[in-house]
Amino acid sequence: MKLTADTVILNIVQEISLSIKPKEDKLKTIVVSLIFVIIFALVAFTAGLQLGKTGQFATILKTEPVATKSAAPTGWQLLDEAGFSIAYPKDWEAKANPAGEPEGAKIKSIGGKVEPYTFSEEQAGKQTGKNEGKMKVDGREGTLAEFTYDTGGYYLVVEVPATLTAPMVTFWATAGNDDYKKVVLDIINSFQSKVETQKAK
Repeated sequence: MKLTADTVILNIVQEISLSIKPKEDKLKTIVVSLIFVIIFALVAFTAGLQLGKTGQFATILKTEPVATKSAAPTGWQLLDEAGFSIAYPKDWEAKANPAGEPEGAKIKSIGGKVEPYTFSEEQAGKQTGKNEGKMKVDGREGTLAEFTYDTGGYYLVVEVPATLTAPMVTFWATAGNDDYKKVVLDIINSFQSKVETQKAK
């Protein structure tokens, strides 16, 4: 067979036409792409929902604490100080601690008293730890929170729960060293309730 320019061109055209693949079905490509996008969107939505439920998403975005005011329900007032705010009923008396005292307030009525208290930076900086334990007072098991200071002193909070026959009682105490701490705890341990709560009927 004699090769001429026509036969060479014809052979090249046949090889090119054989090497070209048939066109893909565009509809099939679009459907597969849409299914992939829908699956990705469902996975992203589910992951976001789970992060939102566990609260981890909020902690990732939160970089520094934001100070907010307490919400004051209807019939209540708001004590709004530089470092805190607290709501209380209008018929209760509230006074912020004066300058020179630790930041806090005294809120009271005939039947109750609340004293929010925050350790100053200086007080918190001098604390070397906090221990929590149990303590028996008035025949009841109470909780003891003990804040220790690098000077050897203590700030103690003892909470004794109410029973059917005795009211709840809370003690706040300070002690300059271990010896005074023992005396303070002995004083708290000597407490005996004389007031009976209303017995359950």
